[in-house]
Amino acid sequence: MSKIYRLRQGLLGQEVNAVESPIRQLRWLKQGTQFFIHHEKHTWNHGCSGQYYCTILVEDSCKCYNVTWPALQMLMEELEPAAQ
Repeated sequence: MSKIYRLRQGLLGQEVNAVESPIRQLRWLKQGTQFFIHHEKHTWNHGCSGQYYCTILVEDSCKCYNVTWPALQMLMEELEPAAQ
């Protein structure tokens, strides 16, 4: 099972399609947003040279967003699995 994370602060993300190409404007992902990591740190062909991205699947919208890896790394916290 994938680990679930939560944002400690807000973060900008750009919605992407299944091949991680941008499809919409930026969205502000609010503090407390829960997400799964869909694609770990990677370079994005249409991004800045040398800048790394991570693609996340946001639980409340079931949409994927590219976010900058350094910003995400600083703002994410792992959630404990829910007790059964």
